[in-house]
Amino acid sequence: MWVLAQLFRLFMLNTVECNQMIHIHFICRGNVYRSRLAEAYAKSLLKDDSDIEISSSGIEAKLALNGDVDIDALKALEADNLKKHLAPSWQQTTQDLIDRLDLLVFMNDSVYDDASKLYNLPKDKCVIWHIKDVDNIYPQVKEQVDILMSKYV
Repeated sequence: MWVLAQLFRLFMLNTVECNQMIHIHFICRGNVYRSRLAEAYAKSLLKDDSDIEISSSGIEAKLALNGDVDIDALKALEADNLKKHLAPSWQQTTQDLIDRLDLLVFMNDSVYDDASKLYNLPKDKCVIWHIKDVDNIYPQVKEQVDILMSKYV
């Protein structure tokens, strides 16, 4: 319920005029699992002429500790025929990237807390989900993306 209240607040504060591009960005640690799932699934919900841009990054992606994409994420995306929406590689979160975004969705409090130590985060554009970095999180990611995207699609 907290997530819904937070999304409603952001939606009301950041109402986007029709035909104005909005950039939604998912952030986790390595950008190989949760944020990549969220990005691919959200992209699959968009129409071809959408004014929404979707992307993702990781606050520790440049370390490339887990390779390009987690095997469980790849399996989940293949099962739903969403692999075509998967970004070709991980992306490192940067201040320049953050400054260009309209909505930043952090996968959990821990990622948000660590990111806030590294970057100047615009609090009015941040949403924090509560998705742990564990196996079988795809249904939870899909549910949260559905709630978020229902505001824009």
